Amino acid sequence: HFVTAFYALLDLETGLLRYAAAGHPPALHFRRRLGKVEELDAAGPPLGLQAESPFAAAERRLEEGDRVLLYTDGLTGARNYRGEP
Repeated sequence: HFVTAFYALLDLETGLLRYAAAGHPPALHFRRRLGKVEELDAAGPPLGLQAESPFAAAERRLEEGDRVLLYTDGLTGARNYRGEP
C-alpha cells in the first residue's frame, strides 16, 4: 500500500513557502505580478513504496496576491459519464 502527499509550510512574515512532494501531482502557483501559472514540482516517490526514501524540499517566495492550488490525482484521472477524460 502507498499514499501520495504534498507538504508545505508557509512563513506568513516573509512569504517563503517550503514544500516537498511524495508521488503527488505538483501544486500550481499563480504568480499575480507575472500573470502566469507555474508548477511547484518537488518530485519524490509515494509514501510506503520503500522503507527509506529520499525527499528533497524546495522553496518559493510568494508575493502579495499570489495563489497556490493543491489538487489530488483523482482530478487528473477523472472521467465524464461517457468515460472520457
